Amino acid sequence: LASMKECVTASSVCTQNQIYQDITGNVGATQAAGTAISDNFRTALYHVVFTPAPPSVADAYYQLGSNSYFSESAYEMSGWQDRYWGDHADTLLSIKQRWDPSGVFGCRHCVGDTSS
Repeated sequence: LASMKECVTASSVCTQNQIYQDITGNVGATQAAGTAISDNFRTALYHVVFTPAPPSVADAYYQLGSNSYFSESAYEMSGWQDRYWGDHADTLLSIKQRWDPSGVFGCRHCVGDTSS
């Protein structure tokens, strides 16, 4: 944490990198069907977290894989629907429209959001 404070104070490009082996892509791990996350994310071997990062650095990380975890993503991210929901996007949207036809519940980059 001290090094991040020094980096910010020096107005440098600061990033924090974390690599986890905590998702279900490991051999023999449970692969539950019917989850909202994309198949590629669910079968990945590693979970990489980086923050904060300017767009050029973020784009380099996004090239490592085709999916992102919703709760740990940048506010600005191109292709967010595919990165978050993959092939499940249309199914999730139909479920949302069925249970929330007036669009009362929503957030940036949630299912049903139309922002870019």
